[in-house]
Amino acid sequence: MTPDFLDSYHPYLPAGDWAQMRDSVLASVRPHLDDHSEATTRQALATLTGYVQWTRERGLVDQADDALTPRFIDLYTHHRSTQIRPQKAAREGAILRTLFSEDPLPRRAEAPPSPVDAPYGDDDLATIRSWAAYQPSARKCLDATAIAALGLGCGFTVSEMMTTRTDDVTVAGNGDVDVTARGPRARTVPALHTWAPLLAELRSTAPEGGDWLIGPGRTDRDSHNLNDIRRHLRGDIRPVPQRMRNTWLVTQVNGGTPPSVVMNAAGLLDAAFLRRLGPYIDMPAAHEQRAMLRGGGAHA
Repeated sequence: MTPDFLDSYHPYLPAGDWAQMRDSVLASVRPHLDDHSEATTRQALATLTGYVQWTRERGLVDQADDALTPRFIDLYTHHRSTQIRPQKAAREGAILRTLFSEDPLPRRAEAPPSPVDAPYGDDDLATIRSWAAYQPSARKCLDATAIAALGLGCGFTVSEMMTTRTDDVTVAGNGDVDVTARGPRARTVPALHTWAPLLAELRSTAPEGGDWLIGPGRTDRDSHNLNDIRRHLRGDIRPVPQRMRNTWLVTQVNGGTPPSVVMNAAGLLDAAFLRRLGPYIDMPAAHEQRAMLRGGGAHA
């Protein structure tokens, strides 16, 4: 690989920002040119550029050689896990740690085994609510609210989120909300009470005509389209659809909903999710377990 590859690299950053970090970023990657493919080096270059820009925006450091410290890398990896899938964030962290150690870049990034998309905790959920409420425009607020409420309130997949129309949301007189999922696993899902008011508000403010709940007017309704919408929303957190679905699954099981009911509502054919999400499922106290087992599942 020739140095021309680095010299022609222009990231999607303001020209002034890139000019200030360019030399140190390229100098950090240049030692790895000879032994690795262009694709591997491009990935390292893009990862390092995004990382250094993040440190600069937060006033931590200005240059790549100062930024590559284990503490800042760990902070950045955690930050990225709120925006992309945790395993991809871990992969980026592995690349940055490799650059920090000055070892040659591995031909395949040495990230840990792909973890499950961990459910969001209470603090994360509060942050997501604020993220949805404080977008810079009414349209972005509606998109963010719909993404959060469908994922966390109904456990919808990406395709189900993107094919939900306003008239798929039904609001009962007592405030209960049901949302119909379209597609091969069509079903109607009762929304969690904690998210039902937001869905009801979306339904009441949506224009008539049954347009899409997320990104009305867009013709493409796939995961790439949802990622594009998420990318243009503001905030330090960008909720990951699979993590939201996992949060809903764990919330249902921990709340006492039988796994068979959760499977049906989630459109699943088996209970494999229990194995994946086992570490996040609450275990009743020993005396409660004994009472359940003696009563065939019923509390004594």
